[in-house]
Amino acid sequence: MAVRTCRVGLHGRNAEFFEEVDYQVVREARIETLKMMSETHPDVYKRLREENPDIEFIVRLRDDRMGVNQHPTPEEFVERMVPIMNRLRPFTAKFEIHNEPNHLKRYEGWGDTDDDARDFNQWYQRVFRLLKERCPWSVLGFPGLAVPHRDLEWVEICRPSVEMSDFLGVHCYWQTTPQELRNHLADFWGLRFKYYHEKFPNKIIDLLEAGNSNSQSSDPAVRAFVNAEDVARQFVEYFQELFKYPYLNSASPFILSSPDPEWDWFAWRKESGEVKPVVAAVRDMSRPPLKSAVIRPMVRERFFEPTRQTVRGPFLDFFDKYGLDICGYPITPQIEEDGLQVQYFQRVVMEEFQPGQVRLRLAGTEWLNLRQRVAELESLVAQAQSSGAIAFLPPPPITDISNRLPRHPTRRYPSRPKSKIDTIVIHHTALPASVGPERIAQVLVRDRDMAGIGYHYFIAADGTIYQTQPLTALTRHAFQFSDTGVGVAFAGDFTEEIPTPQQLEAGGKLCAYLMRELNIKRENIKGLSELVAHQSPGRQWLEGQRWKDRLLAEVDKALAAVPAPTAPTDGQVAALQSRVAELEGQLATAQAAAQQVAALQARVAELEGQLAAAQAGAAQPAGVVARPAIEDVIDALPKHPTERYPTRPVSQISSVVLHHSAVPPSVGAARIAKYQVEKRGWPGIGFHYFVSDDGRIEQTQPLEVIANHAGDANPISVGICLAGNFTDQPPTEAQLLATGQLTAWLLQTLNLPIEAIHPHKDYVVTACPGDQWDGGAQWGERLRQQVQDTLAGAGPVVATPAGKALGHYLLFWQTADDWAKEDFLGAQNYIGRFRVTCGFSVDDAMQAEYVTIVGGPLGVSPEAEAMLRAAGCKVERVAGDTAADTKRLLDEMAEEGKRFLTF
Repeated sequence: MAVRTCRVGLHGRNAEFFEEVDYQVVREARIETLKMMSETHPDVYKRLREENPDIEFIVRLRDDRMGVNQHPTPEEFVERMVPIMNRLRPFTAKFEIHNEPNHLKRYEGWGDTDDDARDFNQWYQRVFRLLKERCPWSVLGFPGLAVPHRDLEWVEICRPSVEMSDFLGVHCYWQTTPQELRNHLADFWGLRFKYYHEKFPNKIIDLLEAGNSNSQSSDPAVRAFVNAEDVARQFVEYFQELFKYPYLNSASPFILSSPDPEWDWFAWRKESGEVKPVVAAVRDMSRPPLKSAVIRPMVRERFFEPTRQTVRGPFLDFFDKYGLDICGYPITPQIEEDGLQVQYFQRVVMEEFQPGQVRLRLAGTEWLNLRQRVAELESLVAQAQSSGAIAFLPPPPITDISNRLPRHPTRRYPSRPKSKIDTIVIHHTALPASVGPERIAQVLVRDRDMAGIGYHYFIAADGTIYQTQPLTALTRHAFQFSDTGVGVAFAGDFTEEIPTPQQLEAGGKLCAYLMRELNIKRENIKGLSELVAHQSPGRQWLEGQRWKDRLLAEVDKALAAVPAPTAPTDGQVAALQSRVAELEGQLATAQAAAQQVAALQARVAELEGQLAAAQAGAAQPAGVVARPAIEDVIDALPKHPTERYPTRPVSQISSVVLHHSAVPPSVGAARIAKYQVEKRGWPGIGFHYFVSDDGRIEQTQPLEVIANHAGDANPISVGICLAGNFTDQPPTEAQLLATGQLTAWLLQTLNLPIEAIHPHKDYVVTACPGDQWDGGAQWGERLRQQVQDTLAGAGPVVATPAGKALGHYLLFWQTADDWAKEDFLGAQNYIGRFRVTCGFSVDDAMQAEYVTIVGGPLGVSPEAEAMLRAAGCKVERVAGDTAADTKRLLDEMAEEGKRFLTF
């Protein structure tokens, strides 16, 4: 059954007392939350609470000393607000601290500039702390900001204030035109709260103002476009959409009523007492059952084409804060080292030392330590070659799946040094042997709130050894003995049975290897039941068939296979030398990160050149909009000596804005940049792309840069400028063709709809991009049609490429005894949508250009995936935590017509 968290709210009358018709509106519209003004008399709260004991109040703390360029000090503000809060405590604990401080007209003491935001950030933090000291029972929220008065830049600067707050207030307004009838459901307008949630995924959001603001448009046609019935319909559709978002607690449209005629348009009832149609419409709309709002953390990520690496979560937050100049491009995936998540960049090494918190690793120290370790091993190799006084025991085959198993979104196990480990603790899973580590990890995380699976190794019934946690992870698997123990789990329930011969042999080899690697004594191989009162690893461990004795016999056999010490064989010396080479490779990586090695940067430049050449000359696969030829001139353009544009995540972009240069086409990007820097004082050119009259495309700013080109829409838009003045004539055919291809590619890359294309004049009072855009030659419509045709030509069909027998292969797992029945049934909608070739053969899949693997790495293995990539296949894996979750992912792809997630 569908449920909702978003309460149906309304901004209360902005006066000391309500009139009788106000109470009628609240009753009739079945209002569940009221945003109130702090000057409203407590008797109003009392009356409303008597009529509806469940109504929620959110009170705006309003201070009439706020004015243009003036505001009280934090101490003055708190001194006035505390008596009001105490007076209202019987009715509510929830208060919004101030309102719209970023308004560009500075009505509320600040303005829309970065300096204003920084000043308010300091003011707010002081107020918050003082109010918590005086009213510790209160629930305090960051105020809704005026939109779009640089609200997204403002809230980012005020991040410390938001993160300390108990909830986040957001304002969402929209304006509609005949061309944009549904802006109440557009991300830039009515659903603007999505941008805030992306920035602050762990905050409950209350929409403290919302509504149709056509009355405030400077265009008379817009002001006259909608009527009261249209507004009523919009609000019903709006609430139905808001019910889908579990992090929304309430939405309170502006405004119930007001004695100020300026707000007549927004009011739900007129001052004459007439009730508007919106009241009945909201009363009669469907409302799913209400539950408490919850947070589902979002993991942001971005793919970096130059190094083909992806950065996620807090690592991406750190990168966005400090930028490319400090971090460089990522050069490794996110990996786990010494129990911490780590990612290497060209110039730094980042590590997540606490959940969600990133710091720079001591790369220079690592480099020196690795040099010392390499020297020690080289000495050891030399000693072995000369005297033979070393015994070498290689590890058995181990498949490391530690980074692929389900893990808690925020919890992490602490780390420990390997030198602390002195015991091997044996467990059984006490489940059927068919239950693998993925399902065990999922249950532990979901039902027991653990950081992840507790075992370090998992031995399947067929003898396959999986590493499920790094040795340095201090997991909770053996109670007080976890600190010094390695957890080794055998799949199965050994109350009556014992492990298979394959398990015992593999377990013996693993234990022997760990003994030599960690200097563990034989007598310190213990079953969990030998350490604490526990049934694991089963009754048969020390009784009945005594499988401990059998395991120790396999350990002895593995150790006896490499007696110590004897003269080393060539293979043993070679293995040591290989280990030295591996460490030297780590040394080179750490040295590069610590010293910003120029050779690495040269390699990146080489790869970028190869990429550009491949994109310019290689045939693009069918089903994908080809990236047009783009010349990167970013670094060649004039820039301000000190000013720099802010940056944003690319995922924030929701609009592509078209401009004309309004000067002769002979004036290129360099001269425009020079003018904007020297005459306007801008950090650099305001456009992201520049298209000359001969169709040549130049990239003039990175997509991450928030450049000056579309006013308040700058944070969420990409600017494309066409050279020329299109007041009297349209762009050249070459320009239109190039711009259409560029725009289609951007829509595809950014996952935007055709409605994301806008002329400059949609956001700012301007004639740009010329009268011919929507009059005369109507080149705006021609461009949209060209983009649509280009995107339609890149539909879901994947043609068979040259050199491959198949276009797309859907690969399922199979073993000698079983196959992916659930996954195959779950893929039926996807198969029906895309008519893809299906099968269970890695060899057959190698004949395809694209391969989609269904299910996790315990099905089709990572080794098989590597074989497919080596065969030239473009491979992606679709896998949920369960078969049902995998089915959901495939069904969503089929419904959205999205054949691939990453291509």
